Amino acid sequence: MLTNEKLKDFLRVILNKEVDSITPEEIANITTVRISTRNDNGEHLFDFNDLHDLPKLERVIIADSLVRAEEIKTLSSLPLLKSIDFEHAAFVDESLLSQLANVKILSFNNCLIRDYAFLKESLKYIVEINIINPYDETELDLSLLNDKLLLSKLCLERVNIVNYQEFGLPNLETLSLLNSSIDSFDFIPKCPKLSVMFLPERYLNNPVVKDNQTITFKTNLIEYTFEEEEVSQDKKI
Repeated sequence: MLTNEKLKDFLRVILNKEVDSITPEEIANITTVRISTRNDNGEHLFDFNDLHDLPKLERVIIADSLVRAEEIKTLSSLPLLKSIDFEHAAFVDESLLSQLANVKILSFNNCLIRDYAFLKESLKYIVEINIINPYDETELDLSLLNDKLLLSKLCLERVNIVNYQEFGLPNLETLSLLNSSIDSFDFIPKCPKLSVMFLPERYLNNPVVKDNQTITFKTNLIEYTFEEEEVSQDKKI
């Protein structure tokens, strides 16, 4: 029996039926859910145990939540979970995020992140990281990502980025730095597979950008979004 109100709301919408009418077979085939630690009244729910009843779950969207150790423990125990999206979320302890050892896609949209050190630890299977419009001005040292050898897509929008000079990823293909400041392009030679880069328009006349013949530079976030959707559709085909 499901207990998380936000999860029940989500299932009610995507299955177009009342929760009491949803069959165990339908629940067992769900691969993506949206869940929260708060109900519509702002009260804390703190109950992700329902996720254990979704054996095929691959992606979880966690919205409007304060995420604690208990929620991270539940997420890290889901055997097929590959993608987590945090939206308007905060964390009791960001270091706990390093326990998401098998996650391949990790996204933070409008989240409060006070410490990015978790990026240095574990997450060895990560292929995509998206950090968009964080609430605070915490500095992100790009060198924390240097051991992410499988990382192929990185989006850092409106992020306070430092240490570009020490950054380099052998398999990075797509990089978005829209609405972020770039104080050095020295990292480009250290990302040999980089083929698409989104950046603020004011950098297009930089000689490193202007003279580069191997990277396609773009300035439109909509293009980035559409690229993500196209890749998603390709994976479904």
